[in-house]
Amino acid sequence: MDKLFDFQRAVEAALRKRGYEDVLQNEQILQEIVKICSKHHITVEKLLLKHDLLWMNNLLPHDALTVDILNRLDAEFQQEKITNSSKENEFWAANFQTGYSAPRQLVSSLDDLFDVNWSNKPASSQLNGSFHGDIVSTEDSPSLQLDSPPFSPVRGTIKRQPKVPQVTTECELILEGDLDPTDSLSETRNTGEVIDEYVGKDYEKALDGSVRRMEDVELVCQTGSKFLNIRGEIENSTQLYEQHVEATCKMMLSKIQGSSQESINWPTSWDYLPNVDQKHLLAGYIRRIDKGPKGIQVIVDSTQSHLFSVDVSCIHSCSLFPGAIVLFEGTKLQDGSFQAERVYHTSHLHAADKKTEHYEVKHSINAITREMQILVASGPYTISTNLRYDPLKRLLNKVETKKPDLVILVGPFLDENHRVVENGPTEVSYEDIMAKRVGTLLERCFSRISTKCIMIPHVQDVFHHFTYPQKAYDSSVFFPLKKPDNIFFLNNPAAFRFGHVYISTTSIPVLDDLSSLSYIKTANQKGRITALCETLIDEESFYPIFPPPPQRPLDYSNVQQLKLDSSKTRLLIITSSLKPFTQRLKNDILCVNPGRLSKGVNNGSFALISHCFRELSSEKEKEQVSFSNSTTVKIVRN
Repeated sequence: MDKLFDFQRAVEAALRKRGYEDVLQNEQILQEIVKICSKHHITVEKLLLKHDLLWMNNLLPHDALTVDILNRLDAEFQQEKITNSSKENEFWAANFQTGYSAPRQLVSSLDDLFDVNWSNKPASSQLNGSFHGDIVSTEDSPSLQLDSPPFSPVRGTIKRQPKVPQVTTECELILEGDLDPTDSLSETRNTGEVIDEYVGKDYEKALDGSVRRMEDVELVCQTGSKFLNIRGEIENSTQLYEQHVEATCKMMLSKIQGSSQESINWPTSWDYLPNVDQKHLLAGYIRRIDKGPKGIQVIVDSTQSHLFSVDVSCIHSCSLFPGAIVLFEGTKLQDGSFQAERVYHTSHLHAADKKTEHYEVKHSINAITREMQILVASGPYTISTNLRYDPLKRLLNKVETKKPDLVILVGPFLDENHRVVENGPTEVSYEDIMAKRVGTLLERCFSRISTKCIMIPHVQDVFHHFTYPQKAYDSSVFFPLKKPDNIFFLNNPAAFRFGHVYISTTSIPVLDDLSSLSYIKTANQKGRITALCETLIDEESFYPIFPPPPQRPLDYSNVQQLKLDSSKTRLLIITSSLKPFTQRLKNDILCVNPGRLSKGVNNGSFALISHCFRELSSEKEKEQVSFSNSTTVKIVRN
């Protein structure tokens, strides 16, 4: 078999692996890449790394692989070959012609671009040759092992002067693993696999007959949300939260007693409770949950230091946790505790006022079914060892192929726990990384398609305001020049309407916290995950826990921004490190956790939501369609 043909097949496989499908479709660009790689005996990875290096240091006019850019890269490699020809020839002979990998000290001259002294190079006998090579193969061609540089210039600064020997120091300009060209097999294992699927009972009925995709779906976002500043007498979060508790408790008591909130006697002290065995209503928030000799004891704070010990053993179904605002109905016992017989949450009292009827999907041969597709993903968007954002590239390739109506991207985009961030400050700012690594990918994708994209921040984003609730991302961080018209930035949490579907979402891991703090007791076969999700509906809050764990910086001056409208919401998106899931909740709400797009060095998952419904005459009829029954959700491995 012709060696050049084999080399071209290997180059094509490497480009496909990196997600450069557009380059594969351009024969002229492809041949230029093959020519440069063959001429200079380099891998596609090294060519792309050189391109990234020049682009990150503003030495290229744009990041697209054009003929002019490739000619510039060819000249760069030619200059390296002239200045370092002997080393390159030895490296080529050792690594390609004989099939063995070269030792680490025989790396390419990319390190000449940096003020770096590789004094800690190990001897060749200490290295495993597979460390340097990237195995690229196709079905019809043999594997070729090509050379790859062992470090990344992503955050480096190009040095134009000749390399000067210096004292051995750890390089602060190059972050370990940023440009490691070798993908871990675990990063792309079983990509495309459906790991969980939910199918509404009417979804298959809706598919009968003609199905058409929605056209130009309307996106209505809540704008102008105010984030307050704490001033005046209120100085701490407890005071702010107790004000919220007081307003909620008075509302709940007025609903039960059928009286005005002004006439409610609250807070209640223990001395004012009725005599033993008389019914009474006790409203407040749960301070803590203790396990005593009688079982679970709930300590309810009615504020102003009025604490009550409540026995919940007689309640058959409940979900209780610190911060839950509850109204107990029960009696005072001889030992001084309160025996609860029933518990009310905020949503229980609102549900009596609002009852929604849903149209059943009726079979009609001539009816036209409309389909709406929503793709949801949650960060991190790059693996923990580099900042190449390969998982995001693979996701956006799927977006360009499937062209869903809406894409929801939930942070973090640069996690504070990423190894690069933990290693300390670098010369390239986090904002530059977002613009040139994430913004460039998003602009390239969404400028080609009409799909709308919504971006939600995360408290672990190292470049963004970190207290919750959060303001939306600053668009200039991702797009310094001009933001694409079909990309929108929303607050965290966020609520918006897409077509006739009301969607609520938050990126704070509230389910993780509830799972560790909650006491859950269910009377039926409802699972724990469903009970945790319905806790948010009962409390009508995106984050009802108080006090929050130390790692959750909540700003209670903006507590009203945490309100979850359970009467309107049809799709609830909650990102969590728990196993990805789709759950049908009360009030016809469908709750989806898409999982993380990447997990360490492993590939994660995203959610693809498809909602089908018969064409209805009015928006009111569309709103009354049962969303959960006419929707399917697939959790797909990225």
